[in-house]
Amino acid sequence: MIFGGLEKKILRKCVMGVVGCSLAFGLVTGCGKDNNPVNPPETPIVNQFPDTYLTDIPFDPFETINYDDVNFGWIGFDPDGEIELYKYKLSPLMNDYEVTPNTFKSFSDLGNGDYDFYVTAMDDSGAWDPTPAEISFTVYKEYTMTFQPGPEGIDSYVWGDWVNGNPLEWCDYNYGGSDSLMIAYFDVEGNNNVYYIRSFLKFDELSNIPPNADISNAKFSLYKTNISGFGEVQVSKVNNYWGEYFVTWNNQPSCFNSVEAVEFIPNGDIRHYWDLTDYAQSVVNGEYSNYGLGIKFVDESNGSHIIVFGSSDHPDPSKRPKLELVYTIDQ
Repeated sequence: MIFGGLEKKILRKCVMGVVGCSLAFGLVTGCGKDNNPVNPPETPIVNQFPDTYLTDIPFDPFETINYDDVNFGWIGFDPDGEIELYKYKLSPLMNDYEVTPNTFKSFSDLGNGDYDFYVTAMDDSGAWDPTPAEISFTVYKEYTMTFQPGPEGIDSYVWGDWVNGNPLEWCDYNYGGSDSLMIAYFDVEGNNNVYYIRSFLKFDELSNIPPNADISNAKFSLYKTNISGFGEVQVSKVNNYWGEYFVTWNNQPSCFNSVEAVEFIPNGDIRHYWDLTDYAQSVVNGEYSNYGLGIKFVDESNGSHIIVFGSSDHPDPSKRPKLELVYTIDQ
């Protein structure tokens, strides 16, 4: 039988009563049936509860840690026997205790949030430590990922060209293997020649982001490789499928009826950035299908402008398209 605090007190009182009666009344009137002083009644043995201690914890109680893999170690001590088993629980990740003979446990990929870890030992009499060892902590980790694919990347530009209102063969050409992405609008006066160039690209790597990620920053950037050329450039989400080596002006996907971001691109060869945080979050959440992005001049009706960017096939890896993400993962 396992005795708690009240039972122990009652037991001590009973034992003292027996001793007191024997001293006061001797052998004639004793308190119990056995009045033989040679064989006094045996005192019941009371099992003592085991104790449990945490060991090798790499952080302080209530500390906020910026990593998501945590190891716990522990040890038990039984003052009147041996430790048989342990049980542990990490709340709110676990609803119930897990019984184990081990003295360690590792947890991986913990989401951001508050946690409480409990562990308690059981002795060889089946008694559990009534006061588990415990520690509380908080996980807050920001993840950063940069996508900058090489030749395996998916991108192309399309070219629409008309003379006297008649389309030229460029409208059916594909440029998926080019080391450049381009946008342009040209109205050649006196030649009745008008042409447009737009670009498309897709970051398949967005599928690597967990669907419960909370994206705090998504920067999309292109490296401008021609010194001249300027204007406002818009980035839009693509609404349907297109193929890198099949897309042309004539079959380009639906795209430019919505605008995700606009930036003014000046003269000079330099990397330029667009904030696509909302777009990336919508793709990760499943609100948008990831058909990629379309890029063009905001104004395709005035003047003559052309900007050339490096594509994923550019020989200089530093000049390829890039998507940089910062995000957290909740519990």
